[in-house]
Amino acid sequence: MRDLIKERTGADSGSSFGEVFKINPKITDLPEKLSFDYKKRWIIENNGNGNC
Repeated sequence: MRDLIKERTGADSGSSFGEVFKINPKITDLPEKLSFDYKKRWIIENNGNGNC
């Protein structure tokens, strides 16, 4: 997930204060990548590492 955030925003978790990054990255594809359709409802998958 951290890699995805870095890719979309350009911000690194260890970056310094004042660094420029995107605050409105594209997210329209995330529901399809991070969830699945169960009886016409989108369910977010929890991969078990506590980062959900």
